[in-house]
Amino acid sequence: MGLFTVKHSENNAIVRIWNDGPPIEEYLLNQVFNKFQTGQKGKFGLGLAIVQRIAELHKAKVWAENENGGVAFYVQFKA
Repeated sequence: MGLFTVKHSENNAIVRIWNDGPPIEEYLLNQVFNKFQTGQKGKFGLGLAIVQRIAELHKAKVWAENENGGVAFYVQFKA
């Protein structure tokens, strides 16, 4: 199951994409957006690096967090 939310304020917008999949290992949370970075089961690679690059081109910030029994990916756009 997945959930998509958007929070908007005067200064920014944050897109949150959550799913109930297994958590990302804590030591990998800051590295999953690196090219060819893989988790224990090899579920990460080039895709999240592409997401980060596109976000950078739009001056956005991306990050991942383990929360609510799943994983959430965030994209923050500043106004």
